[in-house]
Amino acid sequence: MKTKIFIFSMLMTIVSQAYIYAVDDEKEDKKWSIGAFAGANVNKITGLPEMIVSEDFYTGYTLDSNYSFGFTGGILLNYRASHLFSLQPEISFSMQHGKLQYSDINDFKYDIDFKYNYLNVGIGFKFYPWKNLFLNIIPQAGFNLTPEKLAYESNGENEYGSDLDTQQLMRNVIKGRTNVSLGFGLGYQFFNMIYLDVRYCLGISDMIETMPNSYRFAENRNTANSFLFTLGYTIPVK
Repeated sequence: MKTKIFIFSMLMTIVSQAYIYAVDDEKEDKKWSIGAFAGANVNKITGLPEMIVSEDFYTGYTLDSNYSFGFTGGILLNYRASHLFSLQPEISFSMQHGKLQYSDINDFKYDIDFKYNYLNVGIGFKFYPWKNLFLNIIPQAGFNLTPEKLAYESNGENEYGSDLDTQQLMRNVIKGRTNVSLGFGLGYQFFNMIYLDVRYCLGISDMIETMPNSYRFAENRNTANSFLFTLGYTIPVK
């Protein structure tokens, strides 16, 4: 419920701000631009080991959650209200994957890949403290396009059964959800058209839901924390 309220509030903010600046634009000559951006991200989903092995009922194993690399890209509309501030709604696609690696003293190993892809809607508040250097704060909601895209692979099919069967069992009880995050960025604008942006996105909402199950998978808090490195290009429209 809190996530839905946050998303609704954010969307209403986007609509209201767009209206306010549209009205202001009739009074003053403001600068608008459109653009696109693309780049890479580095992601980590928190709480994965505790979700898969929720109890200390056996020892002699390691279960590590690793960083994953992905692609991000999108389109934007920028409103330069003044030389100090601009407003930038964005729509983007991002790969926010997570990976677990298990091994134990019996030489049993498996990997679980959480291959979640998102359609993100956000609005950036950009501040220019010095010339073309800018700081960016962007709340956004990411809608999961692949909520069941989980992959399982092990070296124990002969002893524990088919990897595909295990993978399907996991997909039935582990579901990706909407990801609400708050981004903090630092960037630089070149020639008023090209820009570089480095951003850290802090996950706010629980992005994975664990259904009731008999496998001892636990429902806990999983958030996606990401570093984004993007190159953008903008074209003035007014």
